[in-house]
Amino acid sequence: MSFRTVVITKQSKISYKNRFLVVKQENDEKYIHLSEIDTIIIDSISVSISSYLLKEISDNKINIIFCDEKHNPFGELKSYYLAHNSSKKIIMQSKWSQKKKDELWQLIVKNKITNQALLLNKIKSKNYNLILSYISDVVIGDKSNREGHAAKIYFNSLFTKKFVRNENDDINSALNYGYAILLSNFNKEIVSNGYLTQLGIHHKNEFNPFNLSCDFVDFIDNEIILQNNTIFNIEIENKVYFYRLINELNLLSKSIPSDNIIFLDEGNNEINLSNKIDLYVDYFNIEFNSKKIISNLYKTLKVNINESDKIKINKCYLKIKTILSKSFLEYNLPLTLNDEFDTETILKLLKVTIDSKNNLLDNLLLLIDINNNFKINELLIFVNLKQYLAPEELNELYKYSLYNNIKILLIDSQCYNSTNKFEKKLIIDRNLEEFLL
Repeated sequence: MSFRTVVITKQSKISYKNRFLVVKQENDEKYIHLSEIDTIIIDSISVSISSYLLKEISDNKINIIFCDEKHNPFGELKSYYLAHNSSKKIIMQSKWSQKKKDELWQLIVKNKITNQALLLNKIKSKNYNLILSYISDVVIGDKSNREGHAAKIYFNSLFTKKFVRNENDDINSALNYGYAILLSNFNKEIVSNGYLTQLGIHHKNEFNPFNLSCDFVDFIDNEIILQNNTIFNIEIENKVYFYRLINELNLLSKSIPSDNIIFLDEGNNEINLSNKIDLYVDYFNIEFNSKKIISNLYKTLKVNINESDKIKINKCYLKIKTILSKSFLEYNLPLTLNDEFDTETILKLLKVTIDSKNNLLDNLLLLIDINNNFKINELLIFVNLKQYLAPEELNELYKYSLYNNIKILLIDSQCYNSTNKFEKKLIIDRNLEEFLL
């Protein structure tokens, strides 16, 4: 799984050895396995690189970007042939109808404006509603140029009305740098899937070798809409995209914020789910007694114990204390027992735990019961769960989660032909084309 971005900022010699990228800097030498690397950024003109490494970088579909003396990206390595059927794909690409291109461009512009509006809402901009109103005005092919109008409002809202896009200032330099890195990654994915970056949907500049990439830079659909009456299901054939999404969700489950994924409720309001997500991959070792669950269990049990029972437990505690105090008299030591009675401490001493069930479906239903009783998470995410459940078991899980108002999200690394009546399914194929069912 490639996940690293390697940035080289000073004089170095980089080469290849036994599936590793070797970076030599003065007396220092570092090794990074090629399978871990997604992108290499050469942010120095004092770097020498071996031709054999370039060949291995190409074979492993690693993105490499070169920057000039002002740290601006100026080029990249783009392989000729990374897909076995690139000729077929290029012929298909050249025959895309104008109608289809216009429909795609309408979708791209709508999503671009939606993402701009979400960011303005996040920073409490007064122009949020104005830019949001443009979405419904976008026609096929964006003949009325809603993209341009929205962009003007968007950048003015972010950087004041004095801001002018593409002027030579720090803000534009930062934006250009970010766009260049992002564009390079789209170039890699497009070529890897056998298409030409030159043949765009909307961008048609004869001097731009990355027209198609420029189309897609504007469009990254990173919203997941959670609804009360349906189960959201994402089936992803593109392995790179699948692993990246799972990694982002895993970070969110550990309270590490992500700017790459946005959760929305049915009213299109953004939901903060940091530390309110549990992600499950290993269904043979579901941890029912994690610190997160057990602490909530103890707190709930403590609250639910009535006062009369607390008095009885306290009396028992005092008896135990008396017995122990007598035994302490044998030792000439200043020993002290805690006088304060704490129900939660007693529960810990008794090691109250939750027992797992005998089969997977029952364990999944138990997870829903735990979250329903303790209100621990707002979303349970199951990865590749369909590999382990029969259709009737999946149906039972869906019904139980909806009945208990527990939101679950299923993400699979393959597409299934059938669609459950409770599902809202998003399919992302190998070419990153999306289909909503």
